[in-house]
Formats: sequence, C-alpha cells, structure tokens
Amino acid sequence: MSSKQQILRSEAVLEKYGKSLEGKTVLITGVTNESIAGELAVQLSAADPGLLIVSARSQERVEPVVQKIKAQSPHVPVRFLKMDLSDLKDVRRAAQELGDIPKIDHLIAVAGVMMTPYSKTVDGVESQFAVNYLANFLLVKLLLPKVEAAGPTSSVIIVASSAVRGGKVNFDDIGFAVGYPIHSSETQLDNLV
Repeated sequence: MSSKQQILRSEAVLEKYGKSLEGKTVLITGVTNESIAGELAVQLSAADPGLLIVSARSQERVEPVVQKIKAQSPHVPVRFLKMDLSDLKDVRRAAQELGDIPKIDHLIAVAGVMMTPYSKTVDGVESQFAVNYLANFLLVKLLLPKVEAAGPTSSVIIVASSAVRGGKVNFDDIGFAVGYPIHSSETQLDNLV
C-alpha cells in the first residue's frame, strides 16, 4: 500500500476550503510575529472566521499579528489567549478561560520548541517532551468537548516537524534524566535505541 503525499501552498488550500471556515471558531497556538502560526492566523482571517483565538505566552509578541489581521480583515474578531505550554497548570487555566466559548470548530496546535538546551519545566518534565507532546495532549483533552460540540466537521490539527519520525522514546527514562542523546556517551545512547 503506498500513500501519495501532496504538498499544497496555503493559498491553494484556502481557495479550495476557505468557505468552510466562514463563521467558525478557530484556535491557533504558538502565534507570534514571523512564525508559522502567525502567518497561518493572518491567512485564515481572510476566510472570515466568526472568532479567531490566537494563543501564545506573550501578548506583545502576538500584537503585530493581530495588527496584520485587523488591516486585512477588520471585521474578524480576534481574541488573545495567554498560555504557557511549559506549565501544565497554565494550560488548565487557559482552557478554563475559554469557558464562555461554547464550541471550537478547529483547534490548531502549532506551538512547540526544538533543540533547546536541556531543561525541565515547572512540572519537572524535560522541556521539549513537555511542551511538544504533554501540553498539546492536555490542551486537546481539555478542549475536546468544545471541538465535539462543533459537530462532525470540526477538527484538531497538530503541526509537528517531520523530524519526529526519526525520534525514539526511552520509556525507561522518559524525562531524559541522563540528558539528550547527543550529549550522552555511546553506552547511554545504546540505552535510548
């Protein structure tokens, strides 16, 4: 069985499917100026969503994106959702902050970190694993009732690097107590394979 992958420019996707976003509530994580999520938010605003929720750790980093949206699509309501994915308590707080939103038609998780120096989150979990996987899992879990309330055309989209295909998880050391494999000795690396 072979799979055929087709890569389309975002403009082509919006031209073909953009009408289906009209009037919908869309939440995008990781929105900052000059980021993939920021560009996505600007492009999706042209499809006239009913509400565009843009999420990031800092409102000042989102503000240039909001200004681009207002310039291009001034009638599209934009709401900022402050959320730090490196703190699971903050993910829970942010989800609760959306209590007044009855449904989310499309939840697009773009936020993530890559190749950061080894560190742990406030929850004591290795930062890249915590932000890219655990936080997104928790966010989807908490908001899934709102996505389901939007009906059968709703979606959850997780954006990830293709580098994930080459990764391995050491379930005996899920928090990388030994450190990243690239900084480990050969014997430690053997344990991660």
